[in-house]
Amino acid sequence: MDIAVVALGALHNTEWLQGSGLAADERGVVCDTFCRVLDTQGQAIEGIFVAGDVARWPQHLCDGDLIAVEHWGNAVDQARNAAHNMLSATVNYQEYKHIPSFWSSQFGINIKSAGLPNLGDEVMVTQGSVEQYRFVAAYGRQGRVIGAVTFDQGRWLEAYNTLIETGATYPPQFSAPDQPVDMQSQKAGFPAVVQHA
Repeated sequence: MDIAVVALGALHNTEWLQGSGLAADERGVVCDTFCRVLDTQGQAIEGIFVAGDVARWPQHLCDGDLIAVEHWGNAVDQARNAAHNMLSATVNYQEYKHIPSFWSSQFGINIKSAGLPNLGDEVMVTQGSVEQYRFVAAYGRQGRVIGAVTFDQGRWLEAYNTLIETGATYPPQFSAPDQPVDMQSQKAGFPAVVQHA
């Protein structure tokens, strides 16, 4: 028997919050950088915090646009941040400045990612060889490094994480022993769908 599993994303269970006065809809629950839930007027509500897949917060990597990260690493880090703020005086609150990351093994290839490559407007292979399935792709957004994906080149991810955290200029300006000589930036994203008659 052939089986295909397709995952299209999570549905946020926020229906129970309708009419509560909280900024919540099918996209999640909106909070500020301290994980405090916002009301429908955009004001932080002291004493109500949110964390995990359902939380949408202003992400510093993309000019404060609201994002939700559906990954266990974010859920753990954000819950830790929210708990700290719940137990602290307002003057001791910590901003949540998570840099998303994940890893996976597919067909014997180790894939790791940091930042928000899906929001990049440019991409460039900066190390290794695509033909050998051992490379690093750096993603840029408005002239800054916003993400990186590695294929069997995980040792580079920490360096790219630093570039992402510091808002380094895209394309990245460092040399590596396995850096391609013909590096060229190109538009990121999926190619346009061609309709055939």
